[in-house]
Amino acid sequence: MKVQVLVVDDSALMRKLICELLESDPNIEVVDTARDGYEAVEKVAKLHPDVVTMDVQMPRMSGLEALSHIMSQCPTPVIILTGLNNPQLAIEALERGAVDFVLKPSGTISMDIYKIRQELIQKVKLAPLVNIRKMVQRGITSSLPPLKTPFRIPGKRVVVIGASTGGPRALNHCLS
Repeated sequence: MKVQVLVVDDSALMRKLICELLESDPNIEVVDTARDGYEAVEKVAKLHPDVVTMDVQMPRMSGLEALSHIMSQCPTPVIILTGLNNPQLAIEALERGAVDFVLKPSGTISMDIYKIRQELIQKVKLAPLVNIRKMVQRGITSSLPPLKTPFRIPGKRVVVIGASTGGPRALNHCLS
């Protein structure tokens, strides 16, 4: 079964290039596109795609605003795909419920989008495995409070591994 994707970007050229890039994989189908966050919210509710790729800077409703609406109305895995190289933006997107963040290689209009083909396709294929409804129910999409003191076990050495999308599967492979 193909992963069904909604592509959201205000640039017609970027929508076309992203669609071509994603559909170059036989296991991905782009079911529709949207020009802004407002259209994205409407189309997610109507089409129920498996995954949404979404830009951040868009007219009428930004990608972050749309992400909040999607998570509250029709929780769906969202991958932020943007040309804005801003770590704070990535953190905010993840806090609002995005499952991942991909940086366009050369800014908002990236004619060289093919450079991130493997990364984007891999993340799109993994995104439907995230139990997004459970994340929303548990409030994982809200900010987590910072740790006040380091965690220590006297006389013991501890290895801590943090993982994101695809992490549990990778950990299972590494630790088995």
